[in-house]
Amino acid sequence: MPIPSFYIVSSFGLNGNQGVVLNPTFVDIDGDGDLDAFVGKEFYKGEIGGDTLFFENIGTAHKPQFASAIANPFGLVNAGSYINPSFVDIDHDDDLDAFAVDASGSILFLENTGSADNPAFNAPQINVFGLMGMSEYQGYFTFADIDGDGDWDAFLGNGFFLKTQVQSAILRLPPPKRIHSD
Repeated sequence: MPIPSFYIVSSFGLNGNQGVVLNPTFVDIDGDGDLDAFVGKEFYKGEIGGDTLFFENIGTAHKPQFASAIANPFGLVNAGSYINPSFVDIDHDDDLDAFAVDASGSILFLENTGSADNPAFNAPQINVFGLMGMSEYQGYFTFADIDGDGDWDAFLGNGFFLKTQVQSAILRLPPPKRIHSD
């Protein structure tokens, strides 16, 4: 198998403020079959971050082109510096919910009460599903079904280095509880 080589190409219209740490996440938030970009804007060199910038892909899945950034769309909120959003359908209702870690280390959950093609996020809930906050600064979240059992496993790593150690944790979420009304 050949070894890949990477080279700089067009940014497809993605741009952020120069000198600000940016953390991109790509998901199809509007259900149109292409990947849109969410970029967590972190604190850097005196500029306070915390906004989540949304770049809608107005191109196609094979030829992406991104619209200008919109800060905190769909009910997302400024969560203080070091925001890094992650999206997963945690409640199995066919839309993407949002998770992030704020500057204090609290885990924020924003349930999508809209739909797969018209998201609307509720106000953040803190440290839900048995997830607990961690030390402050730069929490990075990702989800995967790492053990193949059909539920999402959460991986939370902290980019804050203390001497030569990185603080990190692997958290297993319980299956979501469904409430049915008659």
